[in-house]
Amino acid sequence: EHLQDGVVNKMKEIIQEIKRSATITLLIVFGIIFLFVGLANVIDVVIGFKGIGFLCIGLIVMFIGFFLNVLTRRS
Repeated sequence: EHLQDGVVNKMKEIIQEIKRSATITLLIVFGIIFLFVGLANVIDVVIGFKGIGFLCIGLIVMFIGFFLNVLTRRS
């Protein structure tokens, strides 16, 4: 019974850590999304063409994704 209580307590700790990590990850992702949207709006205003900022930010994020894919690809 003592062993079972230890396992149950460890599982509760693991679940709590997963919830904490998921919450932090979601907040960071939402922050990055708002950062990119704001930056795209600023580029739109500076350049003067509607939508060009979103195009630029989208291309940059896409290339970062491709770059990370190449770096993490297993041989």
